[in-house]
Amino acid sequence: MSSRTPTLICLATFAAALLMPGTVASQTSTVPYRPALPMGLDLYTHVPDENPLTRAKIALGRRLFFDSLLSADTSLACVSCHDPARAFTDGRPVSVGVFGRRGTRNVPTLVNR
Repeated sequence: MSSRTPTLICLATFAAALLMPGTVASQTSTVPYRPALPMGLDLYTHVPDENPLTRAKIALGRRLFFDSLLSADTSLACVSCHDPARAFTDGRPVSVGVFGRRGTRNVPTLVNR
């Protein structure tokens, strides 16, 4: 697994980060779903018609976003760096990744991504 894999997975699961906890009622629904997003975020979400957003996809995205098994050393989940309480950043000037490696820049926010 490359060092970029956790970042790619985080970006792929952006829907989980945009939704407030408790909005997913059913994890098995395949009915297309359009969540109510906070003002300003609604202009930046593109969902292709051929791959509609569903409650099941949102639930899977949230589960993957919080799962540390996706990182190379199982120590970090996407939420470890993209903390919802810190506008989906980690609040550090330089990020710390898997195996305790220090990065060269800060964590970009996932809001509006």
